[in-house]
Amino acid sequence: MSLPSLKFRPDHCVVSLISTFQVAKLRTLVAPAQVIVRAAPLPAVARRMGGALVIYPPVPQVGALLEGLGQLVQLESELSSKPFWVDYRVDEQLFRVTR
Repeated sequence: MSLPSLKFRPDHCVVSLISTFQVAKLRTLVAPAQVIVRAAPLPAVARRMGGALVIYPPVPQVGALLEGLGQLVQLESELSSKPFWVDYRVDEQLFRVTR
């Protein structure tokens, strides 16, 4: 993993696409960065076919950056994001099979 070799500052905003790392774990890996967002772009977003792009927690700057990529779903609870992470992994596997 190359994440430990990166250097972060407190003013960095980290957007993670690592489906298995919750914010608490990411916080230890990217310290001292203060703003950490998990994002789950469903495969349809990658193919520019719309679809949902889930982020937690809602951060206005991250939402503004990503809003044009798909239907932005900003969740207030990390627990409520769990079904999206499962869906993301299943959809990605299906996408690989159908390519």
